[in-house]
Amino acid sequence: MKLSLNRPFGKVIFTFVIFFPVIGWTENVKPAAEDASSRIGEPVLLLPVVVQSTLLEDDLTHIPMRMSVVERARVNELIPQTLPDALRGQPGVTVSRTANGQATPIIRGFTGFRNLMLVDGIRLNNSVFREGANQYFATIDSYLAERIEVLQGPTSVIFGTDAVGGTVNVVTQSPKALEEAAGQSFAHGLTQARYSSGEQSYQSHVASDFGVGQQWGIHLGLSWKDFGNVIAAGIGDQPKTGFEELSWDVKFQFHPDVDSTLTLAFQQTVIDDVWRTHSTQYALPWRGTIPGTDQVRTLDQTRRLSYLQYEGEMDGPVQKMRASLSWHQQIEQQERVRKDGRRNESDFEVNTLGFWLDLDSATPLGYLVYGGGFYSDDIDTRGVNYSATGVPSLQIQGPVADDSRYDIAGLFIQDQVDLSDAVSLHLGIRYDQVRAQAGRFEDPTTGDADSLNESWDSLVSSARLLWKKGEFSAFGGVSQSFRAPNLSDLTRFDSARSGEIETPSPAISPEHFLTYEIGSRWARSAAQLGLNLFYTRMRDLIVRTPTGKIIGDEREVTKTNGGKGYLMGIEFDASLPIGRHLSLYGNFAWTDGEEEHTERGGIRVKEATNRLIPWTANAGLRCQFNRAFWMALELEAAAKADKLSTSNRLDTERIPPGGTPGFAILHLRAGWQVNDHLSLNATLENLTNGEYRVHGSGINQPGINAVVAATLRF
Repeated sequence: MKLSLNRPFGKVIFTFVIFFPVIGWTENVKPAAEDASSRIGEPVLLLPVVVQSTLLEDDLTHIPMRMSVVERARVNELIPQTLPDALRGQPGVTVSRTANGQATPIIRGFTGFRNLMLVDGIRLNNSVFREGANQYFATIDSYLAERIEVLQGPTSVIFGTDAVGGTVNVVTQSPKALEEAAGQSFAHGLTQARYSSGEQSYQSHVASDFGVGQQWGIHLGLSWKDFGNVIAAGIGDQPKTGFEELSWDVKFQFHPDVDSTLTLAFQQTVIDDVWRTHSTQYALPWRGTIPGTDQVRTLDQTRRLSYLQYEGEMDGPVQKMRASLSWHQQIEQQERVRKDGRRNESDFEVNTLGFWLDLDSATPLGYLVYGGGFYSDDIDTRGVNYSATGVPSLQIQGPVADDSRYDIAGLFIQDQVDLSDAVSLHLGIRYDQVRAQAGRFEDPTTGDADSLNESWDSLVSSARLLWKKGEFSAFGGVSQSFRAPNLSDLTRFDSARSGEIETPSPAISPEHFLTYEIGSRWARSAAQLGLNLFYTRMRDLIVRTPTGKIIGDEREVTKTNGGKGYLMGIEFDASLPIGRHLSLYGNFAWTDGEEEHTERGGIRVKEATNRLIPWTANAGLRCQFNRAFWMALELEAAAKADKLSTSNRLDTERIPPGGTPGFAILHLRAGWQVNDHLSLNATLENLTNGEYRVHGSGINQPGINAVVAATLRF
């Protein structure tokens, strides 16, 4: 799959095509109504109304769990490379990067399919998600996000399987017809451009909104991104780290009245030629890492989402209703050429039909939120091996079982009981049934085609107590969560970590987790303090276990429910205004954990959890010179990641001997609202040109990096 835009001619043409039409029709278009995302120079206050991630409509101070929100204004300030980078700096969240175009958040020590990713409340996770830091969250266009809701901790009672470490919900851009004058037509547009020296990248984005106020509106968006090689301090230009991305989206909203909205939306992202560089001979050694031996290892990604949603308030026993019908498609194509010339082509296509319904009712028993949902994956895969001389051999399966289906169905109810004006009790329970039907996968022992038909039931609950008084709130609770084995767990026949190949494991069952948590929050205007402590007990953990066999030139691993252990941590954040123009803000997170599992020969091993993130800290000093101009100096730091599991020590392509070195880097950010139409943002990242990578990543981050962005609104 190759995008039609070529370097460098395509950069000029595409940018011209984006800017010219918007500038050309702006004479008769009034400026957009001022909103939080256009006030670039103002401090960002994290006290918005939150609905989708918690199904509770309240500000962050009065929600009985740890949550943060990245508003569009903050995304514009960060000028992120990809969407996951917008989460950098959030307490308890670390962004790991397997490759330049493959980034994912690590939340409370969990990553990959143990965190739930949502787009407008619709599951991004599907049954092909692989373990570890996978690439799928990066398939959401960074310009698509209106805000990003980050919920740290389990939410299986609301969302079911996978919602263990945390849930991230991307709320996408909308035309906002309800903010316009009733009956008046409106049309707004914007164009954005971004350049980064450290990754040699160019981005262009154009969007327009039009409609009739209080009645209907349409949002259109188009993005093109061209990433060059990442230039890291100390090791220089990292070959084969560039890629291209093309995204577009359309959203139509109709408002029968001011209390209800019907939404029809489509979005698509195509990511071309992303190299998994660390496993190839092009990787650069760093602090003792050993480059892979593959000649080629590339991924192409396509993601499409269509949905119809309704949200409205009503009279009667049901006060509020939210419903969604969606179709989600994910396509992945991989090419791998080994050092001896053997080549493998594999791909999969997952089509997911989804439906969910949430209802709110005020009753004598409390305020009830209840409903359920259904997701059904239809999976087709393909795999072809070529000998060094080019002779093809068709595989029984691709990365996972071919001709498969995976269904998730669940019902839940959550009750908020106000025990007094200050104290409320939040109780929830959910029942799920998960069914996996694998059509064709290869038995690693016989080499014959096999199939499976398995199902699992799960019942989880949660109880949380919230006390609030004025600007202060505190909560404590206990929550169960679970993760059902997906088709990647059950049937993957593909490379795993460095030098490993994972083979099918059809006899595994769900993982179970129990989290205890206490927290508090205080907020007064721009001043805020938050503190959380959590402890998560893990059992029936699905872990990779070496078999002692060698397949090709890789060690075979298979999966069992042989793991148990714990993760615990502390999260602290604060922001404090200092006088009229200055503000100080920052956060700190510490996580520790231990896992016990069975290694080869039946030996029980107790060690640090896989890819255990050390303590991390972020701090910033911001000066708001006036409404038009601001500047901030920010610190990003992490300790040395030297608590390594056996698999970490074997991952020599990504993790240096003895662990990933710690780092402390500085970023200088600034923003200028030139006038009502034009805003400029700039960042000098890594001012000291320090060498660093996030623990578990396959490449280093850029050295000193100048990033500039312009937004033109009409």
